[in-house]
Amino acid sequence: VRLAVPALFKLLQLDEGKAKKPKLFTEDQKIWLNLILKKVPNPSKPIQIALPHSLHSTGSIEICLFCKDNEKEAIKKRLEKDGITEIVKKKYRGYEAKRRLCQMYDLFLADDRIYHLLPPYLGKKFFEKKKYPIPVSVTKKKLAAQINSICSSTYLSLGKGKCNAIPVATTSLDSEKIIENIASTVSSITTKIPRGWNNIQALYIKTTSTVALPIYNSITYESTKISSDETAKTIKMSISD
Repeated sequence: VRLAVPALFKLLQLDEGKAKKPKLFTEDQKIWLNLILKKVPNPSKPIQIALPHSLHSTGSIEICLFCKDNEKEAIKKRLEKDGITEIVKKKYRGYEAKRRLCQMYDLFLADDRIYHLLPPYLGKKFFEKKKYPIPVSVTKKKLAAQINSICSSTYLSLGKGKCNAIPVATTSLDSEKIIENIASTVSSITTKIPRGWNNIQALYIKTTSTVALPIYNSITYESTKISSDETAKTIKMSISD
């Protein structure tokens, strides 16, 4: 990881140098941990993984919460009581409206009772941008505390295939904080996925604009027979980088 993170920043610098139009400000990008599994687990709700350093800046975070129509006013009052006052209610219909909605907010949350109903209504743009809504229990007390916890975490969604992309940092963080976030995420993943390390084929890190750099790979060669005068022995070799 300590070798891969500096190399990732060098790739970003090369990409900026090749850009046809110079940028006035360096664009902040997410850094993704690509998790390759050996076997696909059963589908589950997004798994929360606490991060030492938040993906979001210290300023305000624009959050959209999807909830039941008949509970909007009650939820609004609870949030206002906890100091969350800038609450906007609006309906978005049609492809263009949903695309604008996807761009407007940093984070999307959903009442866990209606979470499973949202994909057909949100459309593919949310999933292309990897802005999946995160389930939250609006019936529990301390709703604001739940939201604050979500803001300092990342999420892993299992069951959609062997390849999983997890946001772990942003390029605005310094290298040491990025390394800490990656190490903490990997450590948490091994305790939350079935079979732990034994189910991880490979790990890579990348940004939106760079190629993926490997930080771990587990390659297992199938049994190979070695013949001798006395007996045939079967050995199994494994290589871990």
